[in-house]
Amino acid sequence: MRGPVRTGRKRVHGVTPDVGTIKYEDIYIKDYELVPELESGLTAYFRFYDEERPHQSLGYRTPGEVYRAGARGG
Repeated sequence: MRGPVRTGRKRVHGVTPDVGTIKYEDIYIKDYELVPELESGLTAYFRFYDEERPHQSLGYRTPGEVYRAGARGG
C-alpha cells in the first residue's frame, strides 16, 4: 500500500480512483450541469470512495480504514 498522496487539494488515503472510475461511478450517472454542482458532487464522491466503498485490493476495507490502521501502527 502506498502512503497518502495528494491529488490537487484532495487527500487520498493510499488508493487513487482513476478517471474512468470517477466518470462511470459519478459524473455520467449524475449528469452535472453546473460547475458548483460538479464540485459538490465530486467532494461527496471522494468522501464515499475513501470512507464507505470497500476495495478488493485492500482486503475489502476502505482506504480510510487502512490509513487509520497504519497511523495507529497496526
